[in-house]
Amino acid sequence: MHLNLQKPESLFTQLETLCAVLEKAEQMDSTESSVSVSDFDEPLTMKRLTSLCHQCLSIMRQTDAGCRVLAGCCVCEMLRITAPNAPLSSRQLKEYFGLCLEELRRLVKERGNVKEKEGRERREKRHSREVDDGLWEKRNQGSLNMKTCLMESLNQVVDGVDMLNVRVGEIMFACLTRGNRERMTYQLAGDILRLNHLKFQNLVFEYFMQQLNEEDEEKEKKKKNLKKIEGIHLLLIELIRISDELIMAVVPHLMEEINDEDDDIRMISCRIIGRLFSEEFGSPLFSKCEDLWLRWLDRSKDKNISIRMEWVENAIQMYKNHGYLGAKVDSRVSQLINDCEEKVRKRAIECVGNLRWPNSLNIGDEVIEALILRLRDRKSNVRIEAAKSAGKLFKGQEDGSEKFKKIVQGIFETFATSDESVAKQFSSLINITLFDIPNEQQMIEISQDKISSKRNRSLVDQWSSIIEAMEDFSCLRVYLSRFKRDYQILWQILSQTDYEKEEGIEKVDEDEKIDEDENEKENDLAHKEFNNPERIEKSLMKLIKEKDLRILLNPEQPLRRIMKKREEMIERIKDEYQIEIINRMSLITLHPQTLNLLFKKNENLNFFLIVAKEIPNFLNVELFMDFKFIDILACFPVIPFNENFSNLCYSRIKDDIRRVEIEVETAKEDIKEDENIRNAKLVKKMTLVLIRMNDSRINEIFQDCLNNLNNYEMTNLIKTSNDLQINLQIIKILVYNLINSKRNRSDAQPLISIISPILSSSNSNKEFQSFQFKVAKQYLKLEKIQSFQSLIKFKHFSNLCYSSQNENFFVLISALVKSRLISPHYISLLFLYATDKDLSKRVFSFIKRLDSLKDKMALYLCVLIHLLSQNSELNFQNLQKISLFYIDLIMDASNCNFLFEMCNQIKKSRDKLNPDSTNCYIIAEMFQLNIRKKANALGFGVHAYTLPVKLPNSMFIPIEDERVAKKNLLTRFLPEDFEKKKKFKKDDKENQFSN
Repeated sequence: MHLNLQKPESLFTQLETLCAVLEKAEQMDSTESSVSVSDFDEPLTMKRLTSLCHQCLSIMRQTDAGCRVLAGCCVCEMLRITAPNAPLSSRQLKEYFGLCLEELRRLVKERGNVKEKEGRERREKRHSREVDDGLWEKRNQGSLNMKTCLMESLNQVVDGVDMLNVRVGEIMFACLTRGNRERMTYQLAGDILRLNHLKFQNLVFEYFMQQLNEEDEEKEKKKKNLKKIEGIHLLLIELIRISDELIMAVVPHLMEEINDEDDDIRMISCRIIGRLFSEEFGSPLFSKCEDLWLRWLDRSKDKNISIRMEWVENAIQMYKNHGYLGAKVDSRVSQLINDCEEKVRKRAIECVGNLRWPNSLNIGDEVIEALILRLRDRKSNVRIEAAKSAGKLFKGQEDGSEKFKKIVQGIFETFATSDESVAKQFSSLINITLFDIPNEQQMIEISQDKISSKRNRSLVDQWSSIIEAMEDFSCLRVYLSRFKRDYQILWQILSQTDYEKEEGIEKVDEDEKIDEDENEKENDLAHKEFNNPERIEKSLMKLIKEKDLRILLNPEQPLRRIMKKREEMIERIKDEYQIEIINRMSLITLHPQTLNLLFKKNENLNFFLIVAKEIPNFLNVELFMDFKFIDILACFPVIPFNENFSNLCYSRIKDDIRRVEIEVETAKEDIKEDENIRNAKLVKKMTLVLIRMNDSRINEIFQDCLNNLNNYEMTNLIKTSNDLQINLQIIKILVYNLINSKRNRSDAQPLISIISPILSSSNSNKEFQSFQFKVAKQYLKLEKIQSFQSLIKFKHFSNLCYSSQNENFFVLISALVKSRLISPHYISLLFLYATDKDLSKRVFSFIKRLDSLKDKMALYLCVLIHLLSQNSELNFQNLQKISLFYIDLIMDASNCNFLFEMCNQIKKSRDKLNPDSTNCYIIAEMFQLNIRKKANALGFGVHAYTLPVKLPNSMFIPIEDERVAKKNLLTRFLPEDFEKKKKFKKDDKENQFSN
């Protein structure tokens, strides 16, 4: 498309068409070079868009106002289509923005000084052509849209935004002060605030304050300006959010308007004040603007119904944002809940219900009592609304508060009055099963009478809605057990529905075997969590209408029929959530045979967890002694204790231990799965089940297992158990067994592999640290056996020693030193404690008692320096403190030179763990300074040490200088007499030259 610049009349039409086409075009993808438009013959390429941009830019420099505006709008649309790659250069973009600003200036000038009609006539004469009114109206509308065009263009292109921000603000403020239309005024004011420029924000505030200060003499005129007053106040609140100092300037106007005679002005001021106090910045206003707050409270008793309804909405919003507001607000809210007008009562109850949990804890008891009273309102719609709000207030809470129990009590008392409209909304109280229900016996009797009564058939559907509202169907057992034992109420509810009776179904004996389909598809929920309340509610709503559901819940039905109906329902339904609910309903029937069959077909761990909780209610626990069931049950962290089940596990373990005739040496993948190995694994799993049940006979089982099972199987119990006391008991038994029997190193290795991570753990829990210390003592007992001595490594105690929170550390170190199981250089680890103010004194006093080790500790100064270099938390003061204390403890005239030379050798070496670090050099330098100071103070000075000093190779790497490197080269790679031969040849050459 090419624009004809020679004909202004046709140019306007062309631009109008182009603008309409570009508005329909979508943004160009970065991977594409063109964009297609529905009303355009050919796709718009980047080249064509660039050409059109240049033409529109030249149009904006000349021609009439209408064409300039439309050309600017076309450029804006093209910038949107090609973003972020603009078809104009940086210079052309700046020119475009400048032309837009000039057009806005003309708009302001024409609007401010000339009326619309006169301006139109003058423009007609200037262009010397006839233009109809419709065309001028379009041009006028385009001029008004120039501001939007400019702002969108600024958003599309980053370049030049900051430079033009102030200029845009100036033009906008000029439009604001000279504009006649209220809508344009508020839009411009909002755009100025979004510029985030403090100067223009203050100008806008002053302008609107000036508008408020204008006194209107006529009351009718004041009524006409209601929207203007409300708009001004809302903009002022936005400004107050930016600056708290502006609040007090608005308060006098609000104080005056809140008590105005006109109802509409009072309504607006009540809404504005309520919003002002309910904002996040409104908390300090309660004390700053106390008079305004009191006047707003009085509006709760206003004669106008709409004002009272507006007041309660704002009050509930304040509860959400600021918490409890005091007895005054509670009293007024409760008065509105009990208002004489039905509309006000219903609106107040609805607003209180919208507060929801946990914000419902912010309201006082007076509001709760008023809400309970409305459950018996004379109007049925108010009663229903009160029941809904009561349910929404405490939906989702996890503990039973007193306020919630009051609501429950009120619901039950209303239910006792045969008010079915309130009972229908009773399903909102989802978590009612988790708390102690008041008047439980009374509720049981009422529910039985209601269900048995034929005239209350509709109550069945209401109780069904209660079941649908349950978040988790596993709560159904607890819920219904409050009303009647063995789920008879649920059975009666489902059996009384108008379902078609089935005839001709023959009963089959329970003992008949059921054909199992081994290729049955696994449940989709096997690896998913059953925790979507919305899906559960929808699934229950559909499932409750199934006629076969009552068969699954009838404990008198034969097992074959129950399983047959279950399979049919699952095949027909094919909904994962409904299948899960059917499985849980099968659990509720308490048929152990049914559950045992389900175990073989269902891999859902959530379902097994429910089964584990229901173990005490199983009628025949022998059916659950299946290897697969035990294997899955052992994965649960806690299992409820059941005497029958525990005795059965105990006797089974005893029998299986006797049947184990061989030991499995190691856990290798190539071991064949024979019967003995299977029995050994089953013993381990059942033992773990007893551990989780806290059975007192577990020690006896451990002793039997130690005599028949290998150490590998026993140490696996520690890996799978989370009980620290049980784990400590297993470790003690294993250590005792290793010490008192002839075992080799391979027997101790599995145990040490378990103990090592326990000792190396940095867990700060006091209970775990106590467990850690006791395990360490057991670990050290193995040192008494000569064959195990080389397995004891102090590195296993590293984290245990570094942890300054471990109170048992000193006891452990003392035991190590006294039993001579620890080398003296490990005492250096204690100096890491010097960074802790509370323990530093205890450390130093403990070290000073080790007089017999002072000589040996001097040999391990290098170990201390190496350890200190690895600690990133030490600062100069702590290092100086450690250095002075250690030197004072071990240095005397006999080892002064040796210590100085050792530090000198460290300075010539690199840290092996961190070769690039200079920490060792700095710390050694500090030690040398302190050694020299103390030697001079004692009067024997520091002298050269002639004997060689060797540092540990595991910690330091020597830095080779030129002399050492040359010597190493000669000794490692060249013949021994190479240097002599080289010297002899050199002497011969010198002699020949002299001759």
